Amino acid sequence: MQEIQWRYYPHVAENSITRSFIESQVKRQRRPKTIDAYARNLEDLMQAFDHLGIADLIEATPDQIETYLDYLSDRAPVRPPRKIISLAGSRLSLNTIQQRLVTARLFYDFCIYRDHRQNKTNPVPRGNLRSNGAAPRRGMVKRPMRLPWIPSDSEWTDLITHLMLHEATRNQLMILLAYEGALRREELISLRLDDFDWAVGCVTIRAETSKSGYQRTVMFSWATGELLKRYLWSERSHLLTAFGGEKDGPLFLGSMSKVV
Repeated sequence: MQEIQWRYYPHVAENSITRSFIESQVKRQRRPKTIDAYARNLEDLMQAFDHLGIADLIEATPDQIETYLDYLSDRAPVRPPRKIISLAGSRLSLNTIQQRLVTARLFYDFCIYRDHRQNKTNPVPRGNLRSNGAAPRRGMVKRPMRLPWIPSDSEWTDLITHLMLHEATRNQLMILLAYEGALRREELISLRLDDFDWAVGCVTIRAETSKSGYQRTVMFSWATGELLKRYLWSERSHLLTAFGGEKDGPLFLGSMSKVV
């Protein structure tokens, strides 16, 4: 079982029920960042109910959950002190609030299934798209639908120009691979040289590095392939010579840490 950083979630760690909830998510092979998010969100919920105690938290009513939602909606995010304070973004984002409520709903599902909660109704309502023409049922937080930002031709040209003139080959390659393959951060930084198929110009995204847990194959362009060769023969080769490491191992290396 993967290691859990309990020192960051003291309230969760101290109670056997909340602790077992996090441990059950680990046993279900959730990603480390997902485990951290669940634990931090549950820690936040416990702190909000700290004046009531764990028994009241487990038997929370819908009214109490709505009070918690109201508390989240009025709360400012935790940020380091800055000289300039902007009024924009002075509250928790809807995505953050939704994430907290999802964790709470999963926790109450766990408590009901394990017979820790006497009331067998989950106090956190679940949204539903419905079917057969029925109207959708909205969850506790309205999810606004925003159009993605699409750069204009001139903005895209400025970005690529700056990238090619001012960034190292490694950074150029990272951005182009991420763009062409629609890669997430972890998928990108987890790439290995033996993931690449030079004959057909594709790269395999391993299941263990993807958020969905599914393996897939994405293509890269000829220009990106040429940039990849340049990086391998220059920056990466120099790092391997200086620090050692596996030739067919991790693609992206950094000089500030030991190459393994």
